[in-house]
Amino acid sequence: MAGQAEASSSALTASAGSSTYDVFLNFRGKDTGKTFTGHLYQALNREGIHVFMDSYKIREGEEIGPTLLDAIQRSKLSIPVFSRGYADSKWCLMELVKILECHRSNRQLVLPIFFDVDPSDVGHQTGSFEEAFRNHEKKHEAHITEQWRDALREVKQLKGWVLGEVENGNESKLVERVVKEVLRETSSKCLSDVKYYIGLESFVNHLPSLLITGSKDVCSIRICGISGIGKKDKEAECVTVKELMEKPLNSFSNTNYYIEGKITKLENEISWYNACKDCNKKVQFRRGTAICDRCGNDDTRYTKKYWGSFNVIDSTGTIFITLFDAIKAITRCSATEYAKSLKKLQYQKKLQSCLSKNYRFYFKMDEKNKSRLASKSIVADVIADVIEEGDADTNIIIDVEELPNKKYKKIKIAKD
Repeated sequence: MAGQAEASSSALTASAGSSTYDVFLNFRGKDTGKTFTGHLYQALNREGIHVFMDSYKIREGEEIGPTLLDAIQRSKLSIPVFSRGYADSKWCLMELVKILECHRSNRQLVLPIFFDVDPSDVGHQTGSFEEAFRNHEKKHEAHITEQWRDALREVKQLKGWVLGEVENGNESKLVERVVKEVLRETSSKCLSDVKYYIGLESFVNHLPSLLITGSKDVCSIRICGISGIGKKDKEAECVTVKELMEKPLNSFSNTNYYIEGKITKLENEISWYNACKDCNKKVQFRRGTAICDRCGNDDTRYTKKYWGSFNVIDSTGTIFITLFDAIKAITRCSATEYAKSLKKLQYQKKLQSCLSKNYRFYFKMDEKNKSRLASKSIVADVIADVIEEGDADTNIIIDVEELPNKKYKKIKIAKD
């Protein structure tokens, strides 16, 4: 693996003592780091899959450093991406040897991708691989290069993908197939690492025994997790823009709804305001004192809240959706951090990156939103990612070194 930083944030990371990563990517950065493998990384990460991508900083001398060694050993599966220049990198070859050791000893799954090379060139070290090994044999001892050759022969026999055989070399379709397979493999294994999880009848029946039912104290249970797994969907009903505009208001019997659509435009520059901590109403400053007209309090305690309007389109029409503090799901920072930051441009780029992406906007069909529908707008409380087919083919490569060590591609639906 050459030339990318270690990624963090995963909803599928196994517990300590088992797997630390879901996927270890092995590739030559100069060949595919900013193209195919970069797109694959994004697609996997959007699904909450914990991916390890190598950084040159963690390499040590002529051997694989302990960080790389540990990452390979503690991954559920590895994906080597073979490109024309793959064999030029001794690091790729050394990693591959370790990957196959884990495959044999720990039954670690290996899913090879033959990107722009023929599997026979990889297995027999012909074509571009032949010249690479001529150079290696001048610099390394025979037993080392033979180890590398054995690894290439072995991996050629494993089931994987050949780009040229996937819909006439369609890279985005290959990304989709890889993600689907990885999800299937990681999802089938990650539940065994969780002691208690909601969703199966026996565990639900067991839940009351965990509560202190005889206590007079208030007890609450919160179910948290990545978006899209059904925490809020159970109570929210999907609705289209056309239905909102044409159906009689009294026909909306449910309280909670969501629209699934793409943000096509930012109607205003995302801003913030000073909000009263008691009622969230915008405070006024008079003679240096914060006053909330709603609460009638002087010297009001206040905090900063987001405000922004988005043009959202689905298959049936367009609507204006206003978001307040839910905007931090896009900027990945609080309104206070946004207001104080000297790197506002960085956050504004994140906001611009949301254009044409698919989201679910959760809102309450209360009297205020019913009245807003007359002007073809609503206020939504929560925004959550929706991964589209083909979205992995976007041409945006995120510099993973700048990403915070927190969940950044998945949004928690449960709110404080």
